[in-house]
Amino acid sequence: MKFSGVVLAGGKSRRMGFPKHLIEVEGIPLWRRQMDLLSRAGASSTALSLGSEQPVPDPAIEVVRDTFPDSGPLGGIAAALTWSPHPFVLVLAVDLPLMTLEVLQQILETCDDLHGCVPYLENNPEPLAAIYPIAALDLALQRLKSGRLAARGFAEDCATAGLVRAARIATSGAFENANTPRQLSDMTGH
Repeated sequence: MKFSGVVLAGGKSRRMGFPKHLIEVEGIPLWRRQMDLLSRAGASSTALSLGSEQPVPDPAIEVVRDTFPDSGPLGGIAAALTWSPHPFVLVLAVDLPLMTLEVLQQILETCDDLHGCVPYLENNPEPLAAIYPIAALDLALQRLKSGRLAARGFAEDCATAGLVRAARIATSGAFENANTPRQLSDMTGH
């Protein structure tokens, strides 16, 4: 299955106090770490999803810009689905510094030629480390146009429409996100 990979990094980082995607862990910016992870997972093309005003951290990378300003991760997902040269897009939030290749492989193994995959921890979807078919773009646009911006709601809509399967993931640590400097320090030891 050919798929693209997009790192979602278009947030305002209010609680962090500075752009999350520029944070370095062990000398590597989070955006680069996540893009490398997507490539190692098998993404044929990768891009960094940024808000309309955010500067590009490296001119050598492909950038996807949000077309719905201030729409949260769903805006980045819609931009990724619009951009993708492949039938599926593996999206990965920039602020998941503990995500592993093994977890991404579990997600990918649940997909087939017709279905993406949204991982679930207990009964909660984890929509920001998931693979969506580009056929889900219409659902994303409907939600954006109606102001229903919750990424979890989008993931549930995709499941209801039969576009994604659920993957039950045993480890929850990979889905912990860093929203504040303290959370990041507790997670990474930096």
